[in-house]
Amino acid sequence: MPHHKFAYITFPMFVLFGCASEPPRSLAARVTEYGIYQRGTETIRRDSSIASGQIRDSTGLRLKNATQLVPLHLGESFGFCYEVTGFDLGARPTIVIKTEHPKFSRPGEAPTTMDQKGRNVVPVGGVINDCTGYGFDHQFELVPGNWQFTVIIDGRPILTQTFVAQ
Repeated sequence: MPHHKFAYITFPMFVLFGCASEPPRSLAARVTEYGIYQRGTETIRRDSSIASGQIRDSTGLRLKNATQLVPLHLGESFGFCYEVTGFDLGARPTIVIKTEHPKFSRPGEAPTTMDQKGRNVVPVGGVINDCTGYGFDHQFELVPGNWQFTVIIDGRPILTQTFVAQ
């Protein structure tokens, strides 16, 4: 099983970098794996712009169970890896992950149902391989419902993965 650098979101965690380029008409995208992940080495940073109030970078995550059903338990991490092909050599696409989730709020904050963060991923050989997801770290996040992740490249939705937290 490959190890992934998994930029999963307990609060989506991404920053926009690079210059946008028009995506070629021939982009193709696919989910390469999805489900529940065992956490690896983590770095946690506070970020008040994120619904949960923090960002987590993880390396060495491993897929435990390929499923779209996510148990509502503290410490549970879920997400997916994807591949996008067909980029021109030298392309610097703008990548955004839009995460729509059940309504919840950090104590003292307004409720939210969506986060959207940029990703700094550069195609290698015309291909992007990346992972994203979420981890339940706070009691206020444990709300049943759908979690939908959409990969947006240069303003165009290109791929969606949905999970059901229950």
